[in-house]
Amino acid sequence: MNLPTRSAGSALSTDGQRFLRFHLGFEDTALLPIDEVREVLRIAATDILPVPHMPESVLGVYNWRGEIIWTIDLNQLVGFPAIAPDLTATSSAIAIVLECDGQNLGLVVPQIEDIEWHDSPNVQPPSAGLFPDRLLPFVQGYLSEASSMVLNPSAIARASAQQAG
Repeated sequence: MNLPTRSAGSALSTDGQRFLRFHLGFEDTALLPIDEVREVLRIAATDILPVPHMPESVLGVYNWRGEIIWTIDLNQLVGFPAIAPDLTATSSAIAIVLECDGQNLGLVVPQIEDIEWHDSPNVQPPSAGLFPDRLLPFVQGYLSEASSMVLNPSAIARASAQQAG
């Protein structure tokens, strides 16, 4: 059951959507529609099996609930500094398991913040001046009241599939 909640500076509304807020890059946060998120989990770096001859954003494959899924360094995929150098044999990573177009994908991110409710009409279309060119293909929109970009899960899945080959 989805109950409306109050986002910062807004009244209760049923014409909205839940989003997962997470860190992207060193200082930014981004949002993903929660409808596309299957799970958020911590993965031991040793449980990610590297695959040779893959782009740097492809960390490898991971056994998620009996299904082999690609794990992608989301920072690096969208043009931010990589998370991967910080992963060591004794460390772990935070992954967002995203389902898009019938495929599951593990997006490794630096940190998860929260789940938020925002009014759908408040999502503004992205503009070239607001985001760097490298990031623009992945941006679905912008929430000015939350000062956050909303990422496009389909664009991330397509780019990840192209990277993973």
